[in-house]
Amino acid sequence: MQKLFKFLTSRVVLVAVAILVQLSWLSLSVWTISQYHRLASLCLVLASWVLSVHIAGKPGNSSFKLSWIILILAVPFVGIILYLFFGRQRLFASAEQRHEQIFGELRKTLVQDTQAEKEIAAKSPAVARQVAYIRGKAGYPVYKHTDTHFLPCGEEYFPALLAELEKAQKFIFLEYFIIEHGYVWDTILDILKRKASAGVEVRVLYDDVGCIQRLPMRYPDELESFGIHCHKFNPFVPVISAIMNHRNDRPCETSRK
Repeated sequence: MQKLFKFLTSRVVLVAVAILVQLSWLSLSVWTISQYHRLASLCLVLASWVLSVHIAGKPGNSSFKLSWIILILAVPFVGIILYLFFGRQRLFASAEQRHEQIFGELRKTLVQDTQAEKEIAAKSPAVARQVAYIRGKAGYPVYKHTDTHFLPCGEEYFPALLAELEKAQKFIFLEYFIIEHGYVWDTILDILKRKASAGVEVRVLYDDVGCIQRLPMRYPDELESFGIHCHKFNPFVPVISAIMNHRNDRPCETSRK
């Protein structure tokens, strides 16, 4: 009985129930509107034209906007409902404002070394164009005296990661899509606990959807108790929306010093 109660109150079940309620409401709305066919048809046609004008005037990809406009005008009810649920590609205003604030602070530190640019241009104009493109789109400058070590498989990556974590003296930043208790994560976590207790700044970021069945909802609080700063990327809210598809799909990103 205790296992059954734990399962019924698990986050996955609660999310599934919430989404089922939304789908039921949508089905009920379709049935209700169908009872008033003529008036509903007129309202939907007007709404489809208004929404199409609104979409056409928004900034963004023309092909993306045209696809939605065609669907909405061809099948107004279905198109409008689908657009309300899945047409929104941008984050909520509060999230965008927070991102812009963070990026604004970050841009102050991203100063390009002009000498590095000149050296790259002298060696390879093609690479220089790529560097300029990345800097223009992402805002990140190119640096000298950096090194990259390619690790083709997990068997090579894991011991190399442990060795690098042991060397950390100032900070450790880890970013994952999925974290799950087991030999790999528990071994990493033991090192993180020791480093945090020794005064090293340790931060962990993981994707909420990627770990929805693998970690408890308040897992960040557990890590905070060990002195490890932890956050969930884009916490999942059980609302049918394309915004929830903004996920942190990087398998792993590690930084240490």
